[in-house]
Amino acid sequence: MTLYEHFKAFPYATMEPIALVEACGVDPQTLNWNLVYLEKSGWVELGKSIDTPPYIACSIAISATGIDLVEDDAQLTLKFTPSG
Repeated sequence: MTLYEHFKAFPYATMEPIALVEACGVDPQTLNWNLVYLEKSGWVELGKSIDTPPYIACSIAISATGIDLVEDDAQLTLKFTPSG
């Protein structure tokens, strides 16, 4: 949701990984793992650079597919509500 809110406020702007770490309260390793999953799913776009340790990307933006997912409450709940 953080990327979605950022997109709504600044449609053409990307976020830096450190901003997501702070917003989500996770460590860089957890952020990296989740970003790779979200990218492979087509929900985010990563700006890659070899000079961004400890992060895997220098910039992050929600994709059109990610926006569609966030705006579809049923699909979002289906994909991201833990079953158990």
